[in-house]
Amino acid sequence: MGVRALLPVLAAVTALAGCGEDSGTAQRAWAEKADACRRAIDAVTSRGTPHDTKQLAAAARSGYTAVGRVRGEIERLARPQRAGVQIERVLSDLIELEGVLGTVEAAAMTGNIDSVESNAVDLQAAWPRYGKDARDAGLRTCLRPEHERIVTDAAFTAILPRRLARFNHWLTTRQNRILRRPALQTSAAAAERALADLAELYDAASERAGLIRAPARGDASRRRLTYLLSQTAEVFAVAAEQVHRNGATATMRAALERRLDAKLRRMYREYTALLESVGITDLRSATDEDAGIS
Repeated sequence: MGVRALLPVLAAVTALAGCGEDSGTAQRAWAEKADACRRAIDAVTSRGTPHDTKQLAAAARSGYTAVGRVRGEIERLARPQRAGVQIERVLSDLIELEGVLGTVEAAAMTGNIDSVESNAVDLQAAWPRYGKDARDAGLRTCLRPEHERIVTDAAFTAILPRRLARFNHWLTTRQNRILRRPALQTSAAAAERALADLAELYDAASERAGLIRAPARGDASRRRLTYLLSQTAEVFAVAAEQVHRNGATATMRAALERRLDAKLRRMYREYTALLESVGITDLRSATDEDAGIS
């Protein structure tokens, strides 16, 4: 085969190579413009970190509007053919994110902190998929892992005061019911039963505290609080066993009071630290808000 006969083949190879280069260039150009979806994340925290559900509703509304606007911009961009599937996935993810933010806004407006929390948890689970889809489409600054923390921390921060208020009311109400039993001060059997019930209560409280969602900066305090509640349950269980064996002696009572005082002081410090992690310095402002919840 002569050189002249090879020319059509060479021309076709050259054309294919050029087409691939143009396609890659087109995808990079698309990705540079589509990375503007980073602005949607900025909109969630543009007003600062929300500290209550009213502020969270405003933040979610800003995010919802921004995601919709950015999604529209991306849809209008010319799409490189070889990345069509990846781009559709990114757009689908943005639609899903838009829906979650709309749901969070509605829940926050009505004070439905359970719905806010469940949607934030679902978003945590979905975000790795968002990030993978964005990377597959060539995006570098959109839907990154740290953006998930920005969005979900905003939700957890806003509902934490009310979540802790509910927890505090639940624990103190049940503890007071046990401590107000009429025979508690006169009967060793009643004291033993009360101590065993308090041990069960603080075990349950430790489990409940472990389920509280906290922003990243407050999670260490939440874990320490959970541990201290568990330790306090052990103190009550040991005391119940001592009363069963030896009766409710004055020495035992004094030792129990000292141990409980130390535990409760530490719990109070962690409780306060957890509140301070979301900008609350007055414990009463959190514990009084949901006083009617049982």
